[in-house]
Amino acid sequence: HGFRTLGRQVLLEPVEWTDDGWFRALGGDLSGAIRKPADLPGRQAGMPLSDRLAGPALGPQWAFYAPARTEGARVRFADGALHLAGKGTDPSDASPLTVPAGDRSYEVEVILAGVEPGVRGGLLLFFNRALYLGMGWDGATMTTYGGGHRSHFAEPVTPSGTLHLRIRNDQHIVTFFHSADGV
Repeated sequence: HGFRTLGRQVLLEPVEWTDDGWFRALGGDLSGAIRKPADLPGRQAGMPLSDRLAGPALGPQWAFYAPARTEGARVRFADGALHLAGKGTDPSDASPLTVPAGDRSYEVEVILAGVEPGVRGGLLLFFNRALYLGMGWDGATMTTYGGGHRSHFAEPVTPSGTLHLRIRNDQHIVTFFHSADGV
């Protein structure tokens, strides 16, 4: 409750397997903590979401939103960096490369470099084509997006060939950062 943006929550209850290969729910009081079914020492839960995007392939945490069959052809790794071919004119008609964020607070950062004329790169918190917020940069001008709409105000950005973008989400308080030098 209060963090519906994290998606549907999965609730599990203990089961037992019957001799005929079916399971039977054991029921009981599921309002509190239940015993972990297996102890797996030395293993962490979940999957690390950080990725240097240096190749040779995308990690399992990455996915394109509403992908076409040929979406993977947009991804290339060279010189220890991800090169992602653009698609669409803005986030509403693109197929952005995404990572589902399951945490209530997190920070994500990307460095944009070598943005070619007519191309815009950026960083978004993306729910779907109608609801997203973040920043886009075409090598000269930065555009901000909020609530699935482009801002009419051009954000001042120091001219440079590289731009560092960072988004911090702290319990639904979202802050954007940008700089030419990463500081």
